[in-house]
Order: sequence, then structure tokens, then C-alpha cells
Amino acid sequence: MNERPDTKYLPRRCAFLKKEVWAILAKQPGGSWKIVNCLDKDKPCFEQECSFTTDGGAWPFAVEAEAR
Repeated sequence: MNERPDTKYLPRRCAFLKKEVWAILAKQPGGSWKIVNCLDKDKPCFEQECSFTTDGGAWPFAVEAEAR
């Protein structure tokens, strides 16, 4: 059970890997939820410029559904 109400751990569809990955979402001041880390890093992830694996990378994971 998550003891922090400002974070969620949810599966999200990764467009790069073409599968569901677990991600950490953080509640933003306006009430929306933003992905702040991907927990399912595969070897191909480390070969790409991703903000979670390299400095200055870009987020390659398309979020297909809003956090509930």
C-alpha cells in the first residue's frame, strides 16, 4: 500500500517498448498527475535518450490514459 497520497504507481503503455510499464506518477499543484519515473527499464531503454536513463533525454513513453 502506498503511504504517500502525492504519488501513484500505475502501469502505462510505453510507445517505445510497445508494452505496459510500471511508472511513478506525482500529483501536481493543479491536481493533475505527471509521470516522474519509469520502473520497467529494459536494455533498449538505456540505448535511447530518455530523461530517466540519460541526461538531457526526452520522454519516449506515450501515456494513453489519464491517472485515475
